[in-house]
Parts: sequence; structure tokens; C-alpha cells
Amino acid sequence: LGFSQGGAVTMSVAQELEKSHPDVDIRLTMCGGGPYDICATYDTLINNDVTDYPCAIPMIIQGLNDGMELGLDYNEFFLPKMVENMDEWLNSKKYPMADITRMIGSNRISSIMTEKARNKVNPSMTELYKAMMDNSAVLAFAPICPIYLYHSLDDNVVPFINADNMSYVLRNSNVIYNFGHYGNHMLTCLRFIYTVKTILENEKTDDADGG
Repeated sequence: LGFSQGGAVTMSVAQELEKSHPDVDIRLTMCGGGPYDICATYDTLINNDVTDYPCAIPMIIQGLNDGMELGLDYNEFFLPKMVENMDEWLNSKKYPMADITRMIGSNRISSIMTEKARNKVNPSMTELYKAMMDNSAVLAFAPICPIYLYHSLDDNVVPFINADNMSYVLRNSNVIYNFGHYGNHMLTCLRFIYTVKTILENEKTDDADGG
């Protein structure tokens, strides 16, 4: 189980285990608030421009650039203030996201990203979009194990389109959907933890009763 980035990782781990390690018996996969579709997440944040965590986009780009060894020129993606402060604000790991947002001084993506990086049809974006697609969890996937998918329609960090697109992939599978107006990302995380705790406690009781 996992929530937010952990929710996307959980989904990917379930996919990999069922594909390459069928001997591993998964009883239940529980994913909450996950960015399963990185392209859709990027597009939605760019289109909305306003987000509670504008540093999420630099984190996505830097993570893909480092992990996939893309060799991107950050000056093509970020405005000078962001380029100059990325190591201190993001990579030092000294600051929580709320502090980084205060240091950025704006909750608009356009305040840290170049116009070129906010244009998905720009040729220089091709390599980044391919990396985002290759690292997304919205792949053809028909899980054997049941999946519990949880997301708030009001999520202010990971857009609900992620759950919507993941649902389409899983539409013919054994999936329990729990979508609703559960508040922002952090409030939803707390609700998810409580809900998971209740479900697992009930399963434990059923097992003890021989159910």
C-alpha cells in the first residue's frame, strides 16, 4: 500500500510482481492519491498554472532527468531564479514543501517554468514526454489480485485525472473504487490511512473467524 508518490510506486510494484514474479502471492493492493499518469499530471498542472506545490514540476523533471540520464538543459525548462536555487531549495532536503513554496514566492507554475517548457508541442519536450510515458503506471494491466483505488476529487496536488485514467486501464479487473470529495491532498492522506486501517483490521478479524 502507499499514498501519493507511494501510491504510484505501489501500483508499479504490483504490475512488476504479477508480470515477472507470479510466485509472489499478493492478497490486496491499496493505492491512494497516486500520480499514475505523469504526462496527465504535468499537463494538468501546466494548464491550471496555479498549484499549492509549484515545486512538484521541477521535482518531476529533475527526477526523470537524473533517473533516465536524459541530459536535459535546465535553462530550457526553468527560469533563472529556479535554476540558481534548485540545489539549495530541492536537493539539500533541508526544507519542507511549504517552505520551498514560500521561497519561490508564488504558487504559479509560470513563475518558475519557461514558456517553452509549458508548451507540450515544443520539439524539445519530446524526450521528456517519452520519459514520463515510460515511467507512468497507466499501462495495459489486468491484475489478478484485487486493487483498492482511493482518490479525492478535490486533490490539490495530484490531479484526479490520474485516478480517472488508472480506472480506465483497470476497468475490467477486480477493483474497489473509493472516490469522493475528501478534501485536499493532505486531508485525503489522513482519511486514506484511517480507511486502510479499518479495512485491514476487518480482514484480520475475518481471518481469525475463519472467514
